[in-house]
Amino acid sequence: MRKIFWKVFFGSLFITLLFALLLLLFFVPSLKRSAVASEARLLRSMSEALTPLVVAKFQEGDQGSLSSLLKSVAQRGRVRITLLSPQGQVLADSSSFKGPWEIHLDRQEVGEALKNREGRSLRMSTTLKEKMLYVAERIEEGGRVLAVLRLSLSLKEVERLTAELERKIFLFSLLALLFVFGASWLFARSLSKPLEDLREAAERVAQGDYSTRLHPRSRDEVSLVAESFNSMTEGINALLGEVREERDRRETILRSLPQALGVVSERGEVLLANQAMERAAGGPLVGEVLTERFRMAGMDELLTKSRKLGEATTGELGGGGRIFSFSAVPLSGGRETVVILEEITEKKNLEKVKKELVVNVSHELRTPLTAIKGFVETLEEEVEDSAAQGHLGIIRRNVDRLVRIVEDLLLLSQLEDPREKLLLEPIDLRELLNNVSLLFTLKAKEKGLAYGLELPQEPLVLKADAFKLEQLFINLVDNAIKYTDHGGIVVRARKDRGRLEAEVEDSGLGIPPEHQPRIFDRFHVVDPSRSRRQGGTGLGLSLVKHIALLHGAEVEVKSEQGKGSLFRVLFSKEEES
Repeated sequence: MRKIFWKVFFGSLFITLLFALLLLLFFVPSLKRSAVASEARLLRSMSEALTPLVVAKFQEGDQGSLSSLLKSVAQRGRVRITLLSPQGQVLADSSSFKGPWEIHLDRQEVGEALKNREGRSLRMSTTLKEKMLYVAERIEEGGRVLAVLRLSLSLKEVERLTAELERKIFLFSLLALLFVFGASWLFARSLSKPLEDLREAAERVAQGDYSTRLHPRSRDEVSLVAESFNSMTEGINALLGEVREERDRRETILRSLPQALGVVSERGEVLLANQAMERAAGGPLVGEVLTERFRMAGMDELLTKSRKLGEATTGELGGGGRIFSFSAVPLSGGRETVVILEEITEKKNLEKVKKELVVNVSHELRTPLTAIKGFVETLEEEVEDSAAQGHLGIIRRNVDRLVRIVEDLLLLSQLEDPREKLLLEPIDLRELLNNVSLLFTLKAKEKGLAYGLELPQEPLVLKADAFKLEQLFINLVDNAIKYTDHGGIVVRARKDRGRLEAEVEDSGLGIPPEHQPRIFDRFHVVDPSRSRRQGGTGLGLSLVKHIALLHGAEVEVKSEQGKGSLFRVLFSKEEES
């Protein structure tokens, strides 16, 4: 702000000095010229008045009295009067100079008068040795030049007045300069001080002091800026208060989350970590590299994948005898990533125990169930009593249901086993769906349902385990027929934007919205009574989901209660050949 101060200060001084110089360089000389011109007019008036008297003296032949006439007139007008012959000789003079007289023909004013009737010059007098103003006029009679009448006036008084004026102007300029010096200092200070205060206040705000306020002393544009600045800092302060409250709320929420949550930079450094994350890491984590504190294979790959794709990635990571569910979600901009870790070691151990129990129980049940089923079939052939036949039929249906449950459980356990490998081979999806349709066409016809198969002409080739993929579509079509009482079922396949899709659509009962998120869970059934009548196990769709996951596919469901359901299987491009 010192620059503004000096600009205003020196600018005011410069203008004052310039004005004083203009007065001295232009006004005083102009005034001096005006004074000389005024004196010249006076001399010309005196010359015009004296000329008739001189002519009269010439006519009377009384040239000897001319000197006394000129002296009397000169004394009254405080001028010097000289009468010259056309040849430049002095005929009479009002001064006391006795001679000898010079020839004045070479004088500027005399030459101009002889030539142009009038002449004027401003020069030093060789006789009186001072600066004089000369005005000369030619005197004629009858076309004949009688003489040249020259009047002169000393410019000593004009010079004195001019010098006095210059001195006064100089003193006035000096006083004005001193006044302007003080006034400019005060004005520049009054202008720069509020701006300096504004700059200092802005620096304090930049350093984080948002309580800074300005107190303007006047009502001008600067004070309006100060008021706007105060309003701005008040707004920032209020906004920061809200941000702090919001931050405190978020930190409270983060601390209270049971899951370990953190924010990781692009270089993998932890920027934020809640207490659960630090407990999982065994100490403070901010500033540390996440993958170095959690030495689990696959974590770095999942983080990189999340940042590259710009979408959430999930996975299970293990290390040091612990298992974690890992999620990475990139924030907008892709520079930071939210990481969520949840230890699922106990859960996985329980699942393992449960799976082993299910497999063991299923294996143990398979043999007695097979024996029971065999004896029931034998009894049905030997017993003729109708009531007994009815009871045996109930036993057989429930044994069949138990057998299916056992088989599905064994298959599900097999699919969930990480050691399970798919027998991948190129297959034509059209051929597979056609084979599945052959199994259910008659069953649909027996229920009075239409069965449609919509397949393209070109092959739909992908790499898959034919047996397991066939089981997936068998379960979908079987469910569609079970839960459809009128209308029909349509099975279709196509290639959409380079991705294979297969759909099973029915016009059955539909699935209520509240059940749709859980339909792929084990033993979840929408209508338990109907499921029991149809012989459902509650494991069909769970098997569908697991087979799809093994093939890297997705299963979507769209359903409206009372209008039917559509199950769509979308295969990844990697599985296509």
